Amino acid sequence: MIYVPLRGMATVCSKSLNLCLNFALLFVRTCHAWAGHYSPPPIESKNPSMSAIFLKRFFKNPFQVASIVPSSKTLIRRVSDKMDHSVPRVIAEYGPGEGCHTREIAKRMHRDSKLLLFELDKELSEHLKVQFADDSRVSVHNLDCAQLPEVLADKGIQHCDYVVSGIPFSILEKTKKREILEKTHAVLAPKDHSAFIIYQVTNELRTRGHCDHFGKAESEYCLVNLPPMFVTKFYKNGTNGANGSQ
Repeated sequence: MIYVPLRGMATVCSKSLNLCLNFALLFVRTCHAWAGHYSPPPIESKNPSMSAIFLKRFFKNPFQVASIVPSSKTLIRRVSDKMDHSVPRVIAEYGPGEGCHTREIAKRMHRDSKLLLFELDKELSEHLKVQFADDSRVSVHNLDCAQLPEVLADKGIQHCDYVVSGIPFSILEKTKKREILEKTHAVLAPKDHSAFIIYQVTNELRTRGHCDHFGKAESEYCLVNLPPMFVTKFYKNGTNGANGSQ
């Protein structure tokens, strides 16, 4: 008889289910594309093989890359709409992957803004460097996003205005999840606009109280994406708490 701790079994089952869902979604998205109902976002980069690289990296390390397909145009717009780009900002992005959200943020943000990308996958990180080589506002870091405070300090930057994340918090170990969330909260500027913006299949960071140390939160559900995603904005400041009714 093989003994498997219940907690470990639950984690394995959760990760396996996530993988199965991604494979199923790839099939559905392909069928929709053939039927003319879905148009994947174009790759606006110097490297036309970016999507192929993204797919290859997913198969090599599915729990790190997490998704087999890029976000829809609608989801990308909704995430970027959560930020005010009218003045210079410092923005960090966790897990940019092939850069679909990054391109939209870079297109919208002020010419004096700074965008720090944290991508753990080395090959994706290298291709992001090539993709944004001509944009001095963008820096790519092949590092754990928990190292954001150290990177900011090295650059002489005190705070971030926004942190954007698509990394799958639902499959992270509890201690790692807590570390990232606490450090993210700490680096956000103590201003009303400062926020942590996530797009996730589940809204557990809000509903399970993982982000109760944030001032307030607001969520919306984006159906025009495969899979549909929650887009939640956790404000640094506020009085209602992250489980408020907004």
